[in-house]
Amino acid sequence: IHFDSTGNLYVSNIGNNSLSIFDPNGNFSTSITNLPTSFDSAVSPDGDVYISGYSLIANKWMILKYDSTGNFKSGFTDSNLNFPMGMEFDSSGNLYIANQGNSTIGVLNSVGVYSTLISGSANGYLSGPRFIAFDQSVPEPSSVVLTTAIVLFGTIARLFNLNSKVTFKTLAFSRQPDP
Repeated sequence: IHFDSTGNLYVSNIGNNSLSIFDPNGNFSTSITNLPTSFDSAVSPDGDVYISGYSLIANKWMILKYDSTGNFKSGFTDSNLNFPMGMEFDSSGNLYIANQGNSTIGVLNSVGVYSTLISGSANGYLSGPRFIAFDQSVPEPSSVVLTTAIVLFGTIARLFNLNSKVTFKTLAFSRQPDP
C-alpha cells in the first residue's frame, strides 16, 4: 500500500490483478484493472502510479506506469528486475526497487535508466528484501530502510547509508501481542 501527497491510498490486489485507489476519506475512487500479477505500487512526485508485477504473457518482471486516473502511459522491464516486491520514490523522482528474487536494490532514475545499487550477493547483508522506505528523519536519499520479514511477526531491518559507500546497521524489532 502507498499514499500519495494528497492522501489517496493505493492498494495492490494480487488476487484479482488490480490496484484500488481510495480518497483521503476512505471512499473508493477508481481501480486499475487487467494488470499482470502485481506486488507493489508507488506514486511518483508528479502523481504517476507505478506498479510492479509479473506478466505470464510476456514471461518477465515489469514496472508499469499509469497516470493518476488509471490510464496506461508506459512500461519498463530489465533483466535485473527479479520479483520486485517493494518500491519507493525519493523527492527527485528516482524509483528505488527491492528485488526479492535476486537480493538487490535497484534504482530507476527519473529519465528511465535502471541500475543495481546494492547487491546481497556482494555484501552478504541483503537477503530477499520485500519492502523499502526512506528514513524521513534523515535528508534523502541518504538512507533507505529495508525489511526482510513481516513486522507483525518480528523482523530484522537493515539501514543502508547510500552516500559515497554502502554501509549497514542491523536493527531488531519485535511486536508484542495485543492483550
